[in-house]
Amino acid sequence: MKPLTMFSVFTMLFCMVFTVNSQQPFLVEPRSVSQLYGQSVVLECKINPNYKPSETGEKPIAVWFNSRTQLDVSTSKYTYVQDNPTQAVNTGDFSIEITNLDILEDNDSFYCQWRLFPETDMNSAIANVTVVVPPTSFSLTHNGQLLEIGDTATFKDTDEQSFKCTVLNSNPSAVITWTLDNQVITNSVTSAVTPGTVNTVTTTSTLTHTFQQNDYMKKLNCNVFIHDKIETADVFTLIDVQFLTQTVTVINLSGDDSLVEKQILELKCEASGNPEPSYSWYKSDVSLIEFKGSVLKKVVSISDEGSYRCEVNNIFGIYRSSNEVAITVGEVGVNTAAIVVPIIVILILAGIIVAVLYVKKLFCFKPSSTKPDEEYGPEIATSGTNNFGMNLEQMKNTTPMDYSDDANNKINNDHNDKEFIANSGKSDKSVKRPKHPLAQEYESVYHVQNDTNNAKKEELQELNYADLDLKDSTGAAHPQRNTAATIYSEVKPSVTV
Repeated sequence: MKPLTMFSVFTMLFCMVFTVNSQQPFLVEPRSVSQLYGQSVVLECKINPNYKPSETGEKPIAVWFNSRTQLDVSTSKYTYVQDNPTQAVNTGDFSIEITNLDILEDNDSFYCQWRLFPETDMNSAIANVTVVVPPTSFSLTHNGQLLEIGDTATFKDTDEQSFKCTVLNSNPSAVITWTLDNQVITNSVTSAVTPGTVNTVTTTSTLTHTFQQNDYMKKLNCNVFIHDKIETADVFTLIDVQFLTQTVTVINLSGDDSLVEKQILELKCEASGNPEPSYSWYKSDVSLIEFKGSVLKKVVSISDEGSYRCEVNNIFGIYRSSNEVAITVGEVGVNTAAIVVPIIVILILAGIIVAVLYVKKLFCFKPSSTKPDEEYGPEIATSGTNNFGMNLEQMKNTTPMDYSDDANNKINNDHNDKEFIANSGKSDKSVKRPKHPLAQEYESVYHVQNDTNNAKKEELQELNYADLDLKDSTGAAHPQRNTAATIYSEVKPSVTV
């Protein structure tokens, strides 16, 4: 046996397909379709010309029917997709187009029929044409009362409510769902479809529901879907649930039931309701007419001591708080802290001031590192610098001040110095003389002023601090040798303190 070739395989498959096709009257059958009112649709029908061939060579044709009668495809309402009937016979394509869809005539079932001889007619599958018709109106009612879109439905939380959503004269019928703030409600919903006008229907959906206090001002939606060719409708209302909580509580926001005078008492009446309730406050069963809100707040005195309660009131009635808050008020004692704290602050500030002054004195009155005036040896007289670090040029540029009140004392002190030198039998410059009190006090930070106009430079070479003299009590300081009595002039600070 010879093996099968590829050509043989393809030939066999073609023969099998041709044989199967030869046994089927329709190559393509019509299918159901939906389209908007006034639009057009195409229903396909392609027949098999090789199915039961005629001995005379005649070719089969296809004719169209709806649920009522055979269609006249020669009119403007129904036309072949092919340009003419002869072409349809040659190709076997008897598809038709239905234009200007009408709900009364075209919302129907259709099929095509293979025909060669009357006794050999074969019908295709049935195709339903749905002419989509938008509804004429939507409506929403609450307990039989018509609501406009976005209106508020007001009722008590204890009563069962009935909402009905109606979609008039649509095709097909509407699918209605209920949502409360986007949460789907499935319980207590009933729907009905009734005939409308001209082959349309009316759909109604009724929601029977008891709403809760927390449903206040939520959005109740009636969502309507008819067909994907029609935009989904949304009819809604706002839920205004009226209520008043029967549990009323007084809360002490002060944090303590025992207060003292001038402290703040703050109480809150805890309740909720719709409409917003009014509040009344009582102290020891005496009405506090000055407080109207949910919060009582005041600065207390002794007379405010007592038991406090509140009441709330709206259209549902009056409810009294289930508890009372007993407040005690004591007298204001001596506030030790108010006295002690300022004193401590003052003492601290005083300590800081003293410390600052002490540190300032240390820096401003620091003793000189130069050799003191107790020694008046030749080495100092020839150094060109006085005994506290000031050179003679600086001394020349200073201006003396008058010490007329102390002139006699200065002369006497200098006279005593000279007597001490005479009794010791030594020269002036080799004897240590006592310091003048003024020099002892200011020598480290002050310098002696002199009159530069009358002093000659060469006369200042061997002078020291104690060699300055005043000619008179009102005159300027002049350099003098040790042979004359010494008077100290006024001194001023050499640095800024």
